[in-house]
Amino acid sequence: MAVVGCVAIIIAAFALQAYVRNHEMRSLLLFNYALDPLVVVGVLGNLIVFVLAKATSFNAFRAALWTFGVVSIVLLLTAVLLGTTDPGFRFGPVFVGYVVSFLFWVGLHWLWSRGQAEPQTA
Repeated sequence: MAVVGCVAIIIAAFALQAYVRNHEMRSLLLFNYALDPLVVVGVLGNLIVFVLAKATSFNAFRAALWTFGVVSIVLLLTAVLLGTTDPGFRFGPVFVGYVVSFLFWVGLHWLWSRGQAEPQTA
């Protein structure tokens, strides 16, 4: 169920991203700064998290926290390094996009892990 939910979110983000770019909606272009990392971090991070959760005995939420942190930092550094060659590159919106993406995916995995917890008995 979690895989299906994450795939649905990634597909919805791709669709929104295409819509915003094709219609050049100025008010939503800043939203696009969060959609790019949401998709890329989501695809890479969820792939790694699901492999770690199934192949190891790691706590799924802790694996998600660390995985999304590392993936977000590596991709942000890559964006900054590639962005230095572009005079129109703006660090602020890109940074905020990766922070939003990190918080979104970690929050989603936290909610999922809370739903997976065993009910307490008295």
